[in-house]
Amino acid sequence: MRETLAPVLLGILLLVLTAGCIENIGPPVSADTVPLDAPQSGGNGDYALTIQILDEPEGPSIDDAAIIVYWGSYEGDASGSFQIQGDANGQSAHADAAVRISTQPSTPSPDTTVPLRTGPDGTATANIPSNQPVGIVATADGHTEEWIPQASAGAGNDSGTLALPLYKDRIDTHHEDALTLAGATPAPVTGSNHDWYPIEAPWGETDTAREGYIERLAELRIMLTWSNEPTGGGDLGLGAGATLNDPDIVEDSTIPQSEPGEQTVELVLDKTAIDEMRWPASSNLYLGPLTSSAYAAPLGLPYEMETEARFDPFAQPHRDGMNESPLPTLLVPLLALAALLHRGQRDTS
Repeated sequence: MRETLAPVLLGILLLVLTAGCIENIGPPVSADTVPLDAPQSGGNGDYALTIQILDEPEGPSIDDAAIIVYWGSYEGDASGSFQIQGDANGQSAHADAAVRISTQPSTPSPDTTVPLRTGPDGTATANIPSNQPVGIVATADGHTEEWIPQASAGAGNDSGTLALPLYKDRIDTHHEDALTLAGATPAPVTGSNHDWYPIEAPWGETDTAREGYIERLAELRIMLTWSNEPTGGGDLGLGAGATLNDPDIVEDSTIPQSEPGEQTVELVLDKTAIDEMRWPASSNLYLGPLTSSAYAAPLGLPYEMETEARFDPFAQPHRDGMNESPLPTLLVPLLALAALLHRGQRDTS
């Protein structure tokens, strides 16, 4: 028996460890495939799940948003032979306890999906099988695609509601202000002669919405424009960062910009640069001009700052819809049992 169980448990363990290295690749279906004439209510199940699509958390409802609700089941056995049925977002292997392994999901079949479009009230209803884990993907024109990997349908002949916020996939803003002696207190930039005058990133109507936009930030372009005049001028730069203490990145032209007339400095960041600075994990983001010793404006220096931000169009898993992973809990007993069986097998050989 030990000779049989040891390789099985070791095999399961290897699958679990491998799963921890697999990156989340997104949902198994896309709401972009929902037909334009999809109904506001559909499906033949005995549980009615009403989904409300919002323009940002706590924002207004979105009419004609596309939704796909899908479901599936997971089965396996103790022999290490793994089967997948209606796989929605992974596999499940059964030893003494179920182990869910995050792997590339297969596409649900048409009979395990319900495509919908929201009505004028921003809601749609999926009639789905009761007591089933379901996934939900939604999008709308000009918005990101969002994903809840797993929500639970209740008992038959019952109903429930769920709100899913979307985010705009692009926001362009224009900010005008002036650097003055009576203005905001600047933040000295460590290791330089710059002072930073940051403002909060202008995305979202609430703190929750701003955090959501920062989490999804994929590209950012900031352009600062000012004019050096006899009443005031300077060689300005741009800074951006997750705290008010110090910018994470500074853009300052190597060419002096203290000459009279209009001046411009630009900061452009792609997804790689944004991720390297760990901004998606931050609650705040600040942007603003920098001044240096080449700055003199006793009457103030007006400036304009334009931002162009693009937010990830690919679905992001909503934390509220995620279950805690059982992997850390299961790894310890699996490791111990596999090692014990392996040692017993060695001792009897």
